[in-house]
Amino acid sequence: MDVRLRPAQETDLPFFYRWQEEDLGWERYTCRPVEFVRPYPVFRARYMEALRGGREVVFTVLRDGEIVGRTVAQNENPRNRSLEIGYYLAAGARGQGVGREAVRTFVGILFTWPGKMLHKLYATTSADNGPSIAVLEAAGFRLDGRLREHYLIDGAFSDELYYSLLRREWRAPEP
Repeated sequence: MDVRLRPAQETDLPFFYRWQEEDLGWERYTCRPVEFVRPYPVFRARYMEALRGGREVVFTVLRDGEIVGRTVAQNENPRNRSLEIGYYLAAGARGQGVGREAVRTFVGILFTWPGKMLHKLYATTSADNGPSIAVLEAAGFRLDGRLREHYLIDGAFSDELYYSLLRREWRAPEP
């Protein structure tokens, strides 16, 4: 299995849009308000604006050349030199090690980004999202804390977990 990342392109947006339409569990992946942007031209315009404005850094995840997910860096804090990361995989790519490899690669891209001297990357996930916890821990992230009952999903509350990885803890892959 060959997992690669490349900067998101406009031609990737139909995949991203389709995932929000098809994945009925989308709200499980974030504690933030979920907004399904419709129709597609509005979704496309907003996404392109975010990419051009530099508010988000988005990479498309490819498995054996097929688009299967995306990684996102956002909420840059220049004072603390930190970025929040997120990731999403299409249902057919989950549970196969794709997320683990994509996040490891993304971490490497971000920690070696020209002109950025990031100190820390962080991510949040629901305490009920075992696969996401496994991905973060496999990439070297450590649990920093817990916000109790911070996610409301299907009428039940779940804790939100905060994970981070410091630059000094990151191990660059051997050449």
